[in-house]
Amino acid sequence: MFVRLVISDAMWDRIEPLMPPDPVRGRRWADHRRTLEAIAWKYRTCSPWRDLPDELGSFQTAHKRLIGGPWTAPGNASSPQS
Repeated sequence: MFVRLVISDAMWDRIEPLMPPDPVRGRRWADHRRTLEAIAWKYRTCSPWRDLPDELGSFQTAHKRLIGGPWTAPGNASSPQS
């Protein structure tokens, strides 16, 4: 299945510096761009998370990053909540 991607290279150049770095210890982040594409796909198609195409990674990863990513913490300068 071909998945239409929506984050252009120009957009990613502006978004990438806002993404958290990999932790010094522990597990590395899943690919940020692919995860954001998965979130965009979910809302663009109004499909359930479980229908996420394999090319966009794990639906659990995308969902967890959406609801509990480091940018959602209260007081985070880049958080939409602040």
